[in-house]
Amino acid sequence: MLKLDHIALGANDLEKSCEALSQQLGVLPFGGGEHELFGTHNKLWRIETADYPVYLELIAANPKAEPKRARWFGLEKSFLSEDIQLLGFIASTQSIDGLVQKPPFDLLDVIDVTRGVLNWRFGITKDGALLDDGALPYLIEWQGGRHPLDGVAPQHIELKSMAGKALDGLDLNWPCMLARGGGQALSVELIAANGETLRFKRA
Repeated sequence: MLKLDHIALGANDLEKSCEALSQQLGVLPFGGGEHELFGTHNKLWRIETADYPVYLELIAANPKAEPKRARWFGLEKSFLSEDIQLLGFIASTQSIDGLVQKPPFDLLDVIDVTRGVLNWRFGITKDGALLDDGALPYLIEWQGGRHPLDGVAPQHIELKSMAGKALDGLDLNWPCMLARGGGQALSVELIAANGETLRFKRA
């Protein structure tokens, strides 16, 4: 069974959007870095759920880097708005090679990715586009027993709910409520460290 690993938000300018998102969440990111293969960079926040922690990723094209393949998460194109965008979510597995052999993940190629001490195998579309426009997750299989949340203390952000047309059909151990009547597009509700509810919806 799949597990929710992290939720991805996108932006045109990482530093400006990180400042804005930190204010909304009420806490600074615990980490982040660069992805040389894709020419992107990110910031990360820990999120608590009813069952296990996940993390929130804010990711953007790195203007100082040249990608070696199509940028992931559809970041080949800039966003029309400077607002932070909900991109999609990533599900973790221990059997990525088997999952990409059959629908709905048979459009994904498995590649090896490294960032610092972290190593993972990633299921991604050939052109870097989101799978079913973000309704379905990318896949990740962490390698070497390391994960971005290792040693990270709770940041008092909570995942309240998710909604979307494809969520019910996934064999995924959901650690949050799947909201009903939320429409077809993926949406996420978070409770910030200050108690405010934040809502992100796939445009």
